[in-house]
Amino acid sequence: MPAFVDSLRSYGTEDFQKALKHEIETMDRRELPLERATVQGGIIGEQGITATVISVNDNSHSIEAEVGVFFTEVIGGCSCGDDPLEQNVGCTLRFVIDKNTANTIIEVIS
Repeated sequence: MPAFVDSLRSYGTEDFQKALKHEIETMDRRELPLERATVQGGIIGEQGITATVISVNDNSHSIEAEVGVFFTEVIGGCSCGDDPLEQNVGCTLRFVIDKNTANTIIEVIS
């Protein structure tokens, strides 16, 4: 489970969304459930990801953020000369950051 320490530290300031975006974009892609958001094959490309914070809610024990995440999906095909293809894909993830530990649960919303 990843810990979003910088995001938690900056929560309540104007730097929060910037810190959250940075931590998401620089984390190991294998820690994100992106394969559940793919549409053709489930293989995540090597290119970086881009994150856009959609909303943030404060709960008593956690911070919940909905984030649009954009990445590439590798699509195998018919063994043509241009295989494999890469397609841009996006999904919405929920990041639930524990206010005490910074441990973060990540869920696919859509």
